Parts: sequence; structure tokens; C-alpha cells
Amino acid sequence: MSQGPATSDPFAKPDAARATGTVAYPVVNARGLVKVYGSGDQAVRALDGVSLDILSGGITMVVGPSGCGKTTLISVLAATLDIDEGTIEAFGQRIDTMDAEGKTAFRRSNIGFVFQQYNLLPGLTSEENVEIPLLLSGSTRRIARARARDMLVRVGLGDKLRVRPAALSGGQQQRVAIARALVHHPRLLVCDEPTAALDGDSGRMIMNLIRDVAVEPGRAVVVVTHDIRLYGYADVFAVMSDGRIARLARRGEPGAPGTSESHS
Repeated sequence: MSQGPATSDPFAKPDAARATGTVAYPVVNARGLVKVYGSGDQAVRALDGVSLDILSGGITMVVGPSGCGKTTLISVLAATLDIDEGTIEAFGQRIDTMDAEGKTAFRRSNIGFVFQQYNLLPGLTSEENVEIPLLLSGSTRRIARARARDMLVRVGLGDKLRVRPAALSGGQQQRVAIARALVHHPRLLVCDEPTAALDGDSGRMIMNLIRDVAVEPGRAVVVVTHDIRLYGYADVFAVMSDGRIARLARRGEPGAPGTSESHS
């Protein structure tokens, strides 16, 4: 039975790195989530009664075909998109009942985002882009600059501190975006195709960083991906189809993506 990518895969990571002793428990509880786009005959139920727990100390990987609701799901879990029905509790707080200001404050303190399209500010250097979450949280410029530089070194961009996005490759821009997402040590890291623009070596570096965040006590990571090379990093798979969770499986279990019993 296969339990993820072969050892020759550039994204493969030894299981020994998982031996952290962290006890998993739910940090995000979603129940009965419904999100509808449009109205009348044009209405689309992007989420159709989704219930899901995100466990601490690991990576929950959301997989499924395009248009099945993956990005909508992580958007509502991260409080960037309102739901029409259901409840979401994250780190002991009901985020579905928060007003816009409350959700903004919650995201600033608890959520890190890695977007498919980078979302870097073109007029700022790499280090200035990475400083943004810290400055918004009240850090001084000196502290923010030091932590931004340290994080950029960790993602292999220590020589690109004062370079603007236009002068970076797509993979380098994605690494800046990931540094920005990690710099304030978020309790929930939400990633939408985090390795889409990266080669094997860069992807391994980034996924190792993401794993390091995931295994810290009280923290969790949700990753949406189509990249089967990442499957070996997942602790739990949420397989989506037509706005629903078709099945949940731990890595290596029958029915989990990457196993011989999987049909996804």
C-alpha cells in the first residue's frame, strides 16, 4: 500500500519529522456550512452543508476537482468570506457571528494566508511586503524589519530583501508571499496551491516550513492543492465533491488520496 510519494519525489519528507509528541485536538469546528452564489435559477451552492474539524499539530489537505468548493471552504474558515448558514468556531471564538471589524481583528491575530496569485504590493520591496502583518499588529518598524529579514532568509531569499516583485520570478514571489504569511506566527495557516509556481527543491523547502508551523502546539494548517506531490505532507485529507465533504481520511488509510484504495 502506498502512503504518499516515493522517496525519490522532490517533495518527500521523512516521517521522523512528524514525531513531535503533539496531541491533536480541534482548533476549528465548522458545522453545516452553506454558501450560495447567485439567486434563483442561477444559484450555485458552493458549500452544501459542510462540517469539518481542523486539528492542531498537523496539515489538513483539502482536495477535489476544480469547482467543488475548496477555495470557498478555506475562505469561510479564514473569515474572509461570510457564510449563509452554519457555524464556525475557531480558537474558542465564534467567527461566523463577528461583524466585519471583529473578523478583521481576528484574521490579523490568528490567520496567515498563502494565495495562489501572491498578492504582493508591487511598490514595496520583499522585506517591506513581509513586514506588513507585523506592522498591522503593532510591532515597531525595527522589530518588523528584523523578523521579515529572518523569514526571507529561511525561504532562501536573503539576497532579495530590497528587490520589488516585478524583478522576481514567479517562484520567488511565492516564497515572499509565504514568508509574509508565516512572519507573525499565525495559529491557522491557510494555503491555496502554495507550491503551484515552485520547482521541486523550492517546493520541498516551503512545505518543510509549512510543516514546521503545523506541528507547533495549538497551531494548524489547511492546504488546498491539486499537486499530488504534496500528499505525503498531509495528516488528514478532506476530499470534496459538489460542495460537500465526500470523505475524510488520515494519510495512509484506505480511501486517502495517494493510497491504492483511493479513487480520487
